[in-house]
Amino acid sequence: MLFTQFIIFFSTTKYVIIRDINGYFEKEVKPYAPDAWIDETKTKKGYEINFAKEFYKYKRLRNLADIKADILALEKETEGLLMEVIS
Repeated sequence: MLFTQFIIFFSTTKYVIIRDINGYFEKEVKPYAPDAWIDETKTKKGYEINFAKEFYKYKRLRNLADIKADILALEKETEGLLMEVIS
């Protein structure tokens, strides 16, 4: 019987995950995939933490008018630079 225990710290929150792998498989996998099995030769110990899911903070995109204004300002600023380089 495989038994794993993980203690994960995210900032000040502590998550403890304790699972009996075979029990988890019977409870969470078998009801939805009755012909599923665990290949013991390919199992690994460990846990994947999806950092994007846990830590990503959505940053609202700028509106198009602001982007357009920035592009036009940059074009105006660099207007004569190409001619200076070529000459």
